[in-house]
Amino acid sequence: MNSSEFFDPARCPLCGGPNHCLLCATTPYKGRCWCSQEEMPAELLARVPEPLRDRACICRGCLENFRQKKKFALLRPPQM
Repeated sequence: MNSSEFFDPARCPLCGGPNHCLLCATTPYKGRCWCSQEEMPAELLARVPEPLRDRACICRGCLENFRQKKKFALLRPPQM
């Protein structure tokens, strides 16, 4: 059996940690989720395994980690 058969919408499809998405939570609706107020870069979304795309939200930690790595890459001088 593959991992897409046992996915949990409350878990990040990249790291497996909790995504804290209110849209995926089993609790009553509490308002807009943090993820609906963020722009998810296409490059990051492309890292989600195909069977899990559009089934669970990426967590804030993975989003921030991606942003930091992109920012660091822009600040790093070109290598020759």
